[in-house]
Amino acid sequence: MMLNLVSSEPNYVNLLSDMEAILYIGTAQSLFASFILLTKRPKTISDKILVVWFFIIALGLGKSLLHRLDLVNIPSASLIFTYGPLLYLYVSSVIKENFRFKPIYTLHLIPFVLFALLAYATEWARFSINGNASEGYILLFGVVFLSTLTYYIYKVFRMLKKHSANIDNTFSYHSQHINLNWVKYISIVFTITFAFTVLYGMLRKYADVYIIDPGFITSTGFTLLAFSFSFFAFKQPQIFNVNRRDVRYEYDLPLKPKQENKYERSGLKDDEADRYLKRLIEYTEINKPYLKGDLTIQEIADNIDVPKHYLTQILNEKIRKNFYTFINEYRVAAVKEMFANSNYNHYTLLAIAYECGFNSKSSFNGIFKKMTGQTPSEYRTAIGI
Repeated sequence: MMLNLVSSEPNYVNLLSDMEAILYIGTAQSLFASFILLTKRPKTISDKILVVWFFIIALGLGKSLLHRLDLVNIPSASLIFTYGPLLYLYVSSVIKENFRFKPIYTLHLIPFVLFALLAYATEWARFSINGNASEGYILLFGVVFLSTLTYYIYKVFRMLKKHSANIDNTFSYHSQHINLNWVKYISIVFTITFAFTVLYGMLRKYADVYIIDPGFITSTGFTLLAFSFSFFAFKQPQIFNVNRRDVRYEYDLPLKPKQENKYERSGLKDDEADRYLKRLIEYTEINKPYLKGDLTIQEIADNIDVPKHYLTQILNEKIRKNFYTFINEYRVAAVKEMFANSNYNHYTLLAIAYECGFNSKSSFNGIFKKMTGQTPSEYRTAIGI
């Protein structure tokens, strides 16, 4: 997996010892992460992709460890061509609605297969502890990998950007999990680790630049990746118990659609839109679904028997609001009513916020001030409470 050759630098022995420690830790943590997901019931397709991804990371780190200990010399550099596709497929499975693994997705593994076959069939295409791969092959390897890395990272961040653009049309609340910031973090670590490793490895090979073994960077990056997964698994368990139906949306909506043709093919007639809007408002005012802190547009769509994408269109076109704003206006109005009711004078601000559907103090303060021009405490004081 490493592009690095043995150096005669005086401090290399100490660096090798440090790298072995990191490889031990990273391998163990990656296997542990895979074990967590294997024991999860039920497992989603996203979980299965993660199991494969972390097992391959453990395999790559483990083989590198065996190389370092001079116990075995099995080429494993081509494994890095699986990481981009697996990251892309994982993010797709989380974001896209009704994601299914299709045989065509195996085409993403073509670079991995080609370079693996070359490595096993020919000595000049094999990165090993003796550094016997040809210079031309190393250059080809680096160029192809950087090209595929750029492609997959672009695809991943574009998906995440589309997801962020559609959050307010789907959810009545914000949270780190819904925003998928943890996926962005993993993607950034992944990108920086590999891009820096490959570029520095090529500089070391062709420009004789030596600061640190690139393998040390790669091992450290993957170890941090494995530990970050464990952090999210234990500190934010809702990531792995989420209702997948709620975190997805109509992914095929354009990123920056033109307002006049955004829904031109939806098939929704104007009289139907008016009828659905009336149904939505009546349901919201009578049943008060906004009091539920984690309300989504899908829940309302199911309850009033209107397709979710029609509700999004109606809100955007008829009243020029997204779902997030629509619901939180009702919540703010409910807060004002409780402020004005002397029966709730003994309630704290946070208690009132929770009663009215807000699920955190920060979101309550931010939304209330944005919609009223005052903080909740300022508003409450102004009305004499």
